[in-house]
Amino acid sequence: MPRSAQVAQPNVGLAPYDQLEQASLGSLRAPEGWPRCPRSKLELIDPSTGKRAPVRCGSLRCYACLVPVALNYASALGLARPSQKLRLTWVGRTHQEIRQRVRKFHRLLRRQGRQVEHAYSVEPNPRGTGNHIHGWTWGSPITLEELQDAATGAGMGAEVWIGPAHVLPTTPPMIKYGLKSVLDYPPGVTEMWPEAREFLELNGGRLLHATRGFWRDGETEEPIPGVRPAIAVARQRAGVAGKYGFLPHT
Repeated sequence: MPRSAQVAQPNVGLAPYDQLEQASLGSLRAPEGWPRCPRSKLELIDPSTGKRAPVRCGSLRCYACLVPVALNYASALGLARPSQKLRLTWVGRTHQEIRQRVRKFHRLLRRQGRQVEHAYSVEPNPRGTGNHIHGWTWGSPITLEELQDAATGAGMGAEVWIGPAHVLPTTPPMIKYGLKSVLDYPPGVTEMWPEAREFLELNGGRLLHATRGFWRDGETEEPIPGVRPAIAVARQRAGVAGKYGFLPHT
């Protein structure tokens, strides 16, 4: 490793695991021209290419880190290779109410003999008339009738939709649609924008919710214990991981 890559140590008040993860995976990359994290003054450098990337705090409360984290979640969703995409309507007004209805929805699916793993996010209706859910499942196939019965039984709307899941052929492959409130950001971002703030509030400060066994490598069907390991596998599988050292920001 070049001497310049050894100057700084990962010590900017962030969790060491976060920083070392960024160094080993090259994760938390942002779109071109995206603002750097205001909490960090360090940069990563790939000693083999000289390519640099800023170290980020990775907090969902940080306007500069929200989009890079969301892109990682989209890659973990893509890695899972879900078989079906669903939409649920009139899911509730508050995060707590929605969470309770989703739990009942899962119980009712199981009673119908549908053993599924499910990841989802909540979005507000465009006209402010309530909230809806975008979800992705793998496991037992669900029919429209079964979906409607479980949704209405859980206190949700009867207007539901289900179809094949679509994974974008990006590098790594991603499913972005359920994160569009974050990823469809306005130009010239300098603070948290209203759509992202509302999205995080509806989702209890999270980007996605998932059943315990949802995260997996969809190609090998090997289970993965959580979203962060899934992000690591997705980046390594796509060949976009790298070994980075730390440089001070000047």
